[in-house]
Amino acid sequence: MLARKRHPNRHQKATTIQLNKNHTISREMTGTWREIENNTAQITLASKKSNGVFVRQW
Repeated sequence: MLARKRHPNRHQKATTIQLNKNHTISREMTGTWREIENNTAQITLASKKSNGVFVRQW
């Protein structure tokens, strides 16, 4: 999964994160995640919450 760090007046940098089974996030950033609905997730990185969607890649 890729997360984007927001920097004011700068280009966004893609960051690799890993969603772990225990609902923690690891790799280049740390935080937590939870499934809200069937394919919707809420991730918390640096005390900021974002929503996302799980999609199957072929």
